[in-house]
Amino acid sequence: MGRGNLNEEEIRTLRKNPYVVDVNERGVSYSKDFKFLFIKEYMQGKKPTAIFKDAGFDVKVLGSKRIERACARWKESYEAGTLGVRSAKLEKYGSAGAHRIENDAIDDEIDRLKESALDICRNQMKEIKRISAENEMLKYILEEASGASARAAKSGAADPNGKPGPNGATGPNGKNGRTETNGQTGSNGKTDKPGASGRAVNPGSIGTEKLCMIIRDVSEKAEFQGCVSYLCRSAGISRNTYYSYCRSKQ
Repeated sequence: MGRGNLNEEEIRTLRKNPYVVDVNERGVSYSKDFKFLFIKEYMQGKKPTAIFKDAGFDVKVLGSKRIERACARWKESYEAGTLGVRSAKLEKYGSAGAHRIENDAIDDEIDRLKESALDICRNQMKEIKRISAENEMLKYILEEASGASARAAKSGAADPNGKPGPNGATGPNGKNGRTETNGQTGSNGKTDKPGASGRAVNPGSIGTEKLCMIIRDVSEKAEFQGCVSYLCRSAGISRNTYYSYCRSKQ
C-alpha cells in the first residue's frame, strides 16, 4: 500500500543506505547508480520491490505506491535519456544545498494528483455508461408500452396506460391513478422517468417479465456489460427477481 510522510526514525534509517542522496519527510532522492542498477535489473525481469529490497531498503517503510511511482518515472526518464540527471546535481551540491533542487517528493505529488484525476475520470465514465444503459432500457420500455397501447386500441380493449379504448373503457392506470406514459403524476405522487424520446415512462406498466427481458437484452450489449444491478434499481425490481427470470429462460 501507499505511505504518507516518513518519520524521523525512518529518515535516519534511509540516510544510512548508500543509494540515498537525500531524504526528508515527504520523499527520497536516490543516487544515479541505484537508478541505473534498478533499470538494468528491471529489464532482466526482476520485480521492482525485489530490487529495492536487495539494495537494502525496507520496502514496508517506502510503501508499494512510492516504489511503483519511482519505477514509472525512471522508465520514462531512461527512455528519454535523462535518467540520473537530477541525482547527479544532488550529489554535486550535497544535502546542505538539496533545498535548491526539486527532489523526488515533487514527482510523487504530481503522480498522486495524476492518479486522483484518473480515478475521477474512471468514475465519470462508469456513470456515463450507467446512464446510457438506463436510457436504452427506458427507450425499450417506452416502445413496449406504446406497442401495448396500439394493440389495445386495435382490439377495442382498455389501454393499459389508462387511456379509454374505443368503447370508453378505462385501463388499470386510469382506474387507480398510476402514472401514465405521458408523465402525469400517479397516486404515489411520483412522476415517471423520461425516456430517450423525452416522454415519461412507467417501468411497471409493462409487467415484470418483459421488464426483466429488456434488462437482459440491454445488459448483454458489449457497451453496457456490468450494469445489471444499476438497471434493476432503476426499474424498481430486485436482482433476485431478475436472475430468477434468467434461470427460467435457460
